[in-house]
Amino acid sequence: MARRSVAALVTTIVWIVSCGPAFAHAMSACTNPIVACPCAIKFAGDYAISGPGLIATPPGDCIHVNVPGVILDLGSTTLSTSQAGSASVGVLVTADAAGAVVRGTLDAPATVTGFGTGIEVDAPGVTLENLAAQTNTVGIQMHGGAGYGTALAANNSARTGILINGPAPGPYLDGVSVDGTLGFAGIELSGVQVRFSST
Repeated sequence: MARRSVAALVTTIVWIVSCGPAFAHAMSACTNPIVACPCAIKFAGDYAISGPGLIATPPGDCIHVNVPGVILDLGSTTLSTSQAGSASVGVLVTADAAGAVVRGTLDAPATVTGFGTGIEVDAPGVTLENLAAQTNTVGIQMHGGAGYGTALAANNSARTGILINGPAPGPYLDGVSVDGTLGFAGIELSGVQVRFSST
C-alpha cells in the first residue's frame, strides 16, 4: 500500500512539474478597454486600448486574440516591449480566432514595435487594417488563409517585413508598404497564392 501511495505521489509531482510552465505562462483576460499587457482576449466583442499605448511587461507577448467575433481597435496607439525577445509577439491572433479584425486609425495607424514578430495571424479570414509594424524581427506574419490586409506597413524589420505562409489561399493585400528590411526579404511568400493591389 505504501508503495502505491509513493508511486501515486511521484506521478502527481511529475504531472505538476510538466504542467507548471503552461500554468505559469497562462495569460489573464484583457480588460476592456485594455490597460496593460500581456493579456488575452477570451470573449467576443469590440476592444480598444486605454491611453497612448502599452508596454509588454515582463518582456514577451502583448495581446492574444483567442476567440472569433473580436474587433481589436488599436487606434493610433503604440504597442512595445520593455526588452526585445526573438520569440515575443506584439499581437497574436490564434488559430481559434477566425474572422477577427485588428485595426488602427485611418491615416494615423497603430504601431507595433520591438517584438520578435510584430503581428502574427494564425486564424483564417482575419482582417488587418491601418497598422505599422516597426523595428521587429518579422513585421507581419500571416499563416491563416483567406484574410484581408489594407494600409499595412512593415518598416526596418531585422529579417522579413511581411511573411505569408501556409497551404491555404493567401490573403488579399491592398496598399502594403515595406521598407528598410535588414535581413532576408521585404515580402516572403511560402506555398500560398496572394494578390497584391497598389493604388
